[in-house]
Amino acid sequence: MVRATPSKKTTEVGEYEAKVNDALAELHRKIHSGHSKKLKVDDSLRAVEALYDKIRNEPHLSNQNRSKLKTLYGSALKDCQTEAEALRKCLSDIVYIRRLRLEKRVAARRAAQAAQGAAKAAPTIRRGALMVLLQQSANTLPLFVGKLGESPPTLCGAIPEDAGHVSEQGDAVAALVKGDEDEENWILAEIVSHNAQTSKYEVEDVDEEQKLRYQLPKRKIIALPQWRANPETDGDALFPQDAVVLALYPQTTCFYKGVIEQVPVLPTDDYLVAFEDSSYPSGYSPPLPVPQRYVVAYKDVKK
Repeated sequence: MVRATPSKKTTEVGEYEAKVNDALAELHRKIHSGHSKKLKVDDSLRAVEALYDKIRNEPHLSNQNRSKLKTLYGSALKDCQTEAEALRKCLSDIVYIRRLRLEKRVAARRAAQAAQGAAKAAPTIRRGALMVLLQQSANTLPLFVGKLGESPPTLCGAIPEDAGHVSEQGDAVAALVKGDEDEENWILAEIVSHNAQTSKYEVEDVDEEQKLRYQLPKRKIIALPQWRANPETDGDALFPQDAVVLALYPQTTCFYKGVIEQVPVLPTDDYLVAFEDSSYPSGYSPPLPVPQRYVVAYKDVKK
């Protein structure tokens, strides 16, 4: 029997799989290392608390105890900084693994289309499963944890992309496309390619039942957040209450105009968005939860 030779694209998918496995193993090692650093922080804090409990009732703080406290606080601070740096390295690895998995999925799609033909390829993800994947993507969006005084980067929470930003293959975006009745709508799409000469993007609808592709100028593309903003430390990177936004309507792949009713309080919280809806007397729907991943600034694109 003649054994089939793996195609170049199939080999590419296998290479990504190997890279992901190696990166996961490295992340696992760093998490264990980070845990040992956390235990050291706990020991340092207990030493501070023990000395404080010992001297709290003394009428005057002696020079000796003052020096001991200063030394213990300095040691605890250093241990905390070491732990924080270890956690940031873990977060960086998570971002890298997400990118590898994205590139692997793009390579797998190209391989499937090459084997079956793009026009004949059947949907690989049912709609219910797609909704679950979109929610997982939102829940696992990396949380920005900056150093003291460090500002959040672009595409963190509500911070928009730079003017010269170029979305990469596989990136999720909001794309303004024409429907069956020549009406334009914002949909959730993925970048297929970017033409540097024309500055146009080729994007694909994430709804695999549609499998539609579009050629769009940059003004009809909005990059989605790549980091979650932490409300407890970087509240300025979130949309404020009453801000007008485009948000992904729950259980759909379309963005609609809405108003922020409630801002996240914790890093795991969603926005509450009231969508424009003429079927309600107020003109807006009751507030609905939308993750940071799928909320961007409202953009009115003129024809």
